[in-house]
Amino acid sequence: MIKKIAKVSVLAVALLLSGCGGDNAYNGTGVISPKTAPSKGNALASLEENVFIKDSESLLSSVTTLKTQVESFDTDLTQSDVKQMQNTFRELMEAWKSVQNTYVAADYDNAMIDIPQLFDFYHTGKKLDVPADIDQALASSSSIEDALFKSSSKSITALEYLLFGYSQSVAEMTELMNIDKRRRISALEVVLANLKGLSAKIADFYKNDIQFSSNEEDAANSIVNVLIDSSFKLKEWRIGESAGISIKFKDDPDPERLEYFKSVLSTEAIESILEAHQSVMGKQSYANFGTFASQNGAAVVVKKILEKLDEAESIVQSFGKPIEELITTTSVDPKINTLYTTIKVLQDLYFESLIQALDLTAEIIEADGD
Repeated sequence: MIKKIAKVSVLAVALLLSGCGGDNAYNGTGVISPKTAPSKGNALASLEENVFIKDSESLLSSVTTLKTQVESFDTDLTQSDVKQMQNTFRELMEAWKSVQNTYVAADYDNAMIDIPQLFDFYHTGKKLDVPADIDQALASSSSIEDALFKSSSKSITALEYLLFGYSQSVAEMTELMNIDKRRRISALEVVLANLKGLSAKIADFYKNDIQFSSNEEDAANSIVNVLIDSSFKLKEWRIGESAGISIKFKDDPDPERLEYFKSVLSTEAIESILEAHQSVMGKQSYANFGTFASQNGAAVVVKKILEKLDEAESIVQSFGKPIEELITTTSVDPKINTLYTTIKVLQDLYFESLIQALDLTAEIIEADGD
């Protein structure tokens, strides 16, 4: 899916930035023909500083904090200790959602391409069973470093299971942490060492990058790709499949398909994704891509995008209980359907007129993604 979108995304941004007329006009060649061309590099530099750099540093800080907590245990853990780690995991997860859903580094450095896949194995691999692999590693007589040889066993997906099990109580998780000479804690140390290394690479890239804000067309191309991809996965993977709305699981809802079912943090993940979109497109104290697009003639489109983002956030905030409780195998709260529809409109807005202009079909966008 991503590669196919990438092939047309320069036209996507051309259409997005020209969709409302103004000083720019789409000339049918995939190039914006500006009547005036004021530099908007400052907005892009501001976006990198206030979103990419800030969020990646927050992620590194959260990983480091949890790693320090885990390494401090030299006696059996208490329930308070476990709860503290779980709370830090939530902060780490939210920071990761921000980084993941604004991730443009892969477009500028080949070494950055695989990092998101190494960090997060949600919705990856039809036969992948991270909890089963973790359980096997914990039961193994090999060193924990050797037992956790799979990349998926050292990811945030593994981290969630190590800290929460299958949505088990804090008391149950405390007992699991303390058995077998606290082997589960040793596993956490291995996972967090890996995640810290990956987080540091992301933070270092953005801190030292000079490419993003130097080429407006490439930067806009990257951002639009990210927003299209993120809104698609939010709609289909994180909402539609669990609620039985998506074609793949039509009328077959299952809350266990939610991204953070084990930790019951899927609502918080959705909120963090929407906040990431707001950081890129919304009215902030800093200039961002919403600023850039509005100044290039797309103010009306940006306004519509922000309305849908606000609408989606309002729906999520009205849940009243975790989304894991709003979706069961026999029923789905109507608010979930409304949220799905709202995100669908948001996704359509991100590549407004693109499918028609390029004579594409929705199949390219609605690819399965596995």
